[in-house]
Amino acid sequence: MIKENEILKFNKNKSLLIDIFSNQIIPFWSKKGVDEFGGFIEEIDINKKKIILAKRTRVTCRQIYVFQFAKKIGIKNCDHLIKHGADFLFDKLLNEMDMFIYSYSEIENTSNLNCYLYEQAFALLAMAYIYKNLPIYASKSINQAEKVIKSIINNWGIDLRTIQDAGQKIIYSDPYMHL
Repeated sequence: MIKENEILKFNKNKSLLIDIFSNQIIPFWSKKGVDEFGGFIEEIDINKKKIILAKRTRVTCRQIYVFQFAKKIGIKNCDHLIKHGADFLFDKLLNEMDMFIYSYSEIENTSNLNCYLYEQAFALLAMAYIYKNLPIYASKSINQAEKVIKSIINNWGIDLRTIQDAGQKIIYSDPYMHL
């Protein structure tokens, strides 16, 4: 049985975490983590300077989630940040096979075209948040989610054996971590 003092302690910590998230973390990443060329900065050094690296699908999707969560708890002006991530996701990280690639680098103007289930899983979650938060992308996100699911079935399969065999192709899998 949960004691009343444990509930009070939990609520106090929850309030503190939401306060830190709302007043420190989101303002910081809204300024330092948004890249003017699209997508999000993945690393910042100890002096709060951006480290320019290739932008990974999983990070873009994670930031879409973070800004969606910020919006959900009442932080204003997050829609443009979610859209910023969605634009980059659809424009730079999606390949012609309707799967999301590993990363894209503006510096080298190159893409790491490897496709992993991990990226597809993150992208599906991001598209759900995009669908819910950006009416202008509702149709695109649901259609793309359907294409990703079909690509997963076609390229990885739906059972453990075919997923393991997919690791022998140009598509990469870690069946124990995904699906």
